[in-house]
Amino acid sequence: MQSERVREEWENAHPMRNTDAYLDRHPKLAQQLNAHPGLVDDPKFMAAHPGLNEFFERHPVARTEWKARPHRYMANVQKYEKTH
Repeated sequence: MQSERVREEWENAHPMRNTDAYLDRHPKLAQQLNAHPGLVDDPKFMAAHPGLNEFFERHPVARTEWKARPHRYMANVQKYEKTH
């Protein structure tokens, strides 16, 4: 139980790493979101991508940051990818 909570806290504390890993596994989605980061606020887009909803449920910090500043968040994810 303790190790599960620690792992969860670690994952939620590093939204760039988590987002980069998710988008690496979904390259078409990454292309769409790189071009239009605000799609995360489009209910139709989100309904068509249930995996992205699941990702946001598991990573609430990423969801909060992305929705607050979608263009800046995606720019930071791209920077993270180049340096890690």
